[in-house]
Amino acid sequence: MEILSTIITSLALTTNPVPIVVDVQSATACIQDDCYLVLVGKNTPKGTYGLNLSTTPDPLYKGSVLAFKSDSTGTYAIHRVWDGKPSERRNERLKGTVSDRLITNGCINVSDDTYEIFKSHRKVIIK
Repeated sequence: MEILSTIITSLALTTNPVPIVVDVQSATACIQDDCYLVLVGKNTPKGTYGLNLSTTPDPLYKGSVLAFKSDSTGTYAIHRVWDGKPSERRNERLKGTVSDRLITNGCINVSDDTYEIFKSHRKVIIK
């Protein structure tokens, strides 16, 4: 499973109170009127969650993730596109159709630029 298994340290940064709203059905994430294409999965948990900017030693996550839910199987997070399985062509699929963007095991994958925008936010609403 692609769900993160190790989150080490939360980072303290300036926070933005505006929530990120993720629509799993359209595979988009919006901050007010600005929307971004995302990769999601059938297992992406719906609900309202706090976001914790956390470091991770796994190089596939490029240093940090926005963790929003943990359970016995691991941690769900918003993070940069995970490219641990090149045959999935996730970077290409991020620009594709909604069905192309339904690929993760529950995490929300975003482009590097989108991640930089999202990482100051501390709340996500997933519908």
